[in-house]
Amino acid sequence: MQPYAFPYVGYFNLIHASTHFVFYDDVSYIKQGWINRNQILVGGVPHVFTLPVTDGSYQHAIRDVALTKFEHFQKKFLRTLRQTYGGAMYFDQGMTFVSAVLTSGAETISELAQASISEATALMDLQSRVYKSSESFADSLGMNRTDRLISIANALDCQTYINPLGGAHLYQKSEFLEQGIELRFTEPQFNAYQQYKAPDFVPAMSIIDVLMNVSADEARSLCQQHTVY
Repeated sequence: MQPYAFPYVGYFNLIHASTHFVFYDDVSYIKQGWINRNQILVGGVPHVFTLPVTDGSYQHAIRDVALTKFEHFQKKFLRTLRQTYGGAMYFDQGMTFVSAVLTSGAETISELAQASISEATALMDLQSRVYKSSESFADSLGMNRTDRLISIANALDCQTYINPLGGAHLYQKSEFLEQGIELRFTEPQFNAYQQYKAPDFVPAMSIIDVLMNVSADEARSLCQQHTVY
């Protein structure tokens, strides 16, 4: 999966379902996608935040897209979180998490996104062996989409490849089965939790919203609740 900054619960569903997890950091950056942005609740209303990056395009791999004007963003974003979640039940936990990511020394969006995921999985005690495609599977770069995933699965001696349900239109189970790999998909359940100042539950918010509102154990439980098809 591409590294997304502060992703939603569905991303962590995928990690929970996996024994091996590969950050797909050498594929094309998706401009105006969700790699460098996500949503929190401001006054109970969804608000998109965007991490500033250099002008990434389809010509750039995710790992090569640098952060820019980051110090200004960091100060403004932390101030927004204090104003927005200051009274939340687990505000200290959430701020400690975000601060650790923002001060991790990341220089690219890929590094920061991976830090946000690694810090969250450590806090929630979600276990999976993690790799970077650019480091561990660079020899498969240039293959077509399906063949590369099968190559990576074979390299890890895995018999199953799991993808988010949103990618079901991209892959054919028969093509994987021909190579001895089972293709499966995860679907989030989005079980409700109490969100600070939100009159009604708003699903699919950033993991920041989760960790501001529930304990690490409760957050882990939310990430474990999904269906694998």
